[in-house]
Amino acid sequence: MRINLVKEYKSLPVGLEFDLPDFCILTGRNGSGKSHLLEAIANRQISKVVSDGKTLTNIFHVGYNALNPQINDRCESQQLVQAASSSWSQISQVIQHYKINFLGKRVFKDIFNEYIIPHFGQNPQRDSVLRVVFKKTNKNLENIVESDIFENMTFSESSDGSLFFTQCAMIFKGYHMRWERNKFNKFLNAEEKTDKYPVIDDESFIKKFGPAPWSLINEILKRAKLPYEFPSPGLSNPELAYTLKLIDITTGKNISVNDLSSGEKVLMSLALAIYNVGEGGVRPELLLLDEPDAPLHPQYSHLMIETLIETIVKRAGVKVVMTTHSPTTVAIAPDNSVYEINREEKIPAMISPGKAVTVLTQGIDFLRVSYEKRRQVFVESKYDVEYFEKLFDALNRRRKFNYQPIFMEPHSGTSNCTDVIDIVDKLRIAGNDLVWGIIDFDASNVSRDTILVLGEGKRYAIENYLLDLDPLYVVLALIRYGKATYQDFGVTTQISYPDAAYLTESECQILIDNFLTILGMNMDNLMPVTLENGYQLNYPQEFLLHQGHNYETLIQSKFTKLQAISRGQGDSALKLGLAEVIAEFPQFLPVEIGNLFESLDGVRSVYQY
Repeated sequence: MRINLVKEYKSLPVGLEFDLPDFCILTGRNGSGKSHLLEAIANRQISKVVSDGKTLTNIFHVGYNALNPQINDRCESQQLVQAASSSWSQISQVIQHYKINFLGKRVFKDIFNEYIIPHFGQNPQRDSVLRVVFKKTNKNLENIVESDIFENMTFSESSDGSLFFTQCAMIFKGYHMRWERNKFNKFLNAEEKTDKYPVIDDESFIKKFGPAPWSLINEILKRAKLPYEFPSPGLSNPELAYTLKLIDITTGKNISVNDLSSGEKVLMSLALAIYNVGEGGVRPELLLLDEPDAPLHPQYSHLMIETLIETIVKRAGVKVVMTTHSPTTVAIAPDNSVYEINREEKIPAMISPGKAVTVLTQGIDFLRVSYEKRRQVFVESKYDVEYFEKLFDALNRRRKFNYQPIFMEPHSGTSNCTDVIDIVDKLRIAGNDLVWGIIDFDASNVSRDTILVLGEGKRYAIENYLLDLDPLYVVLALIRYGKATYQDFGVTTQISYPDAAYLTESECQILIDNFLTILGMNMDNLMPVTLENGYQLNYPQEFLLHQGHNYETLIQSKFTKLQAISRGQGDSALKLGLAEVIAEFPQFLPVEIGNLFESLDGVRSVYQY
């Protein structure tokens, strides 16, 4: 899209002209003019935005921190009537004045800028309602009646002009009310064998009002890997008050939207940005976001960018320009999407993510150090993200690593090492020198440069660590949850779960040998394994190189009591339960895991216990 500033605005001179892609991240030092530029682009009197030969007029600007407001999560039916009545009281004055003074006497090419605003002043809420009614009814100003307002107005705007998220309950209630009324009119026409009740088919309804807002938001929540869902209000009584609730899909319990974290609110607000402008049907052509990542954890920044691109830009067809001061955000930005603004020229220029990081950290030594102490680490699946986070936290207490990792999945829809290698290579080429990848050994993978192999040449996959960890961790987990005793595995000197802290090297070997014997493992071809506490234990090669997922099946078939740990929530819950044991006794971890984490500092080492 081509942007041209036709008037001077704050720090921006008249005559600036430049192109931006459909998704763009603007960055630069403080005072470079990023926020001023967004404000100028949003003002049609100051700038002109053209895309594919068409001038964009429906531009929605979200200011700094406006993606994290408090949420009005309750709507009475009467509120919809009151909102329509309030809008009609303002609009009816405009209509009456127009009929008396201008109807049949003068034709306005731009009814808003030539008539309404000069005579009645700026009123975004009034004008937004009128624009929607004009578009949906194709009526002229003099023909609009009160029912047109109620049937077509936007319920997403509050009286104070706040458009973002605060009227979520009203949006849902308004959409549901219209859907129910249209269905009821269809029923009446069929029942009375008439066509006097106005109806439109489902396809036309969605074209006019947009898809159900809760469906769009649920899709974004799912993509963002957030465990929440908005239930459809379809089963609720349309005459009663509607209370907006989320369902935690992991527990089935309701949660208030106001209890979500600021990062979760930002992700849901992105979906509402489309609806709050025109309640479906009238979507913005361009969405301007001023530092939406400010309250986000880096992992959420990654998900926010993915949501913006995949759902809002590609699916909804809305162009997006956002600003950021976050080195993490520019480091994970897509190719060719980062643009820098400097104080002198004011024209956005495309730069690499690596250069953008340099710009954002230049002259602020402590910030550069802080950023360099972070590592973005891609792993094979969303479950691996949780496992590695717990492993790192457990070992960090012992080894005190000099950096903080941010574990991520490639978000490619699959789970394999190829996706990890691909995204790490692309980000490295783009200039991000702090991104790494960790993949499973899978019997053949080899470490190279910034791709590290867990258990290279020693264990098949992460499952061989989490679901065994010297089968010691499985034994300890069974003891922890009261499903076994030390004596069941040949050790008589210890009784309670905390007594594991006093296990000797020989006792650990006894527990391991008995566990593997029950599994039916061949105890030949033993290989030494060094633990964090310095113990030297022997494991059969058959176990260490056993295919990870097959090992999961084998161990759960032999030790059915492990289901008490997963509580019916599957393998991932079982592994997380075992990870809790690891966190409590990290001294039994094989040193190769800690050595792998130390490799992320760029220096491979062997841990000295």
